[in-house]
Amino acid sequence: MSDRLIVIDENLNPRLARELRNRGRPSVAVEDLRLKSALDPQLIEKVFQLYDDPVLVTADDAMPAEHGTLLAQVRATVAVLRPWKRDAAHVGSWEGQEHRSEEEWMEEIVHRWAHTIHAQRKGTIRRHSINTHALWRPPRK
Repeated sequence: MSDRLIVIDENLNPRLARELRNRGRPSVAVEDLRLKSALDPQLIEKVFQLYDDPVLVTADDAMPAEHGTLLAQVRATVAVLRPWKRDAAHVGSWEGQEHRSEEEWMEEIVHRWAHTIHAQRKGTIRRHSINTHALWRPPRK
């Protein structure tokens, strides 16, 4: 699993792939695969055809609900980043952490949990946040 590829979805900064590579984690951005602007079904099919056991990292918290059947068919391993919410009292405050922007929030989650994302069990979908990660469940309404 040491050479397992982390695939950074286009809703995240593609720079994350380079930063992870610099930290010794094999990674690639969706745009480097020439899949930028691909619809989710095409993206999912292509990524999991191209690579034996990649982990798709996405900020699309709805992807597992919208494409659950396809994700199960390809035995996709997905790391979903918990959505960032602005707090009027604390700019980007969540779980006791402050972030200036949504991008900063997402980048911190990816870097903080890169080792866990890399080792995630095949075929699982997990939601990662600043202080925790767990199996993905549909958000409460």
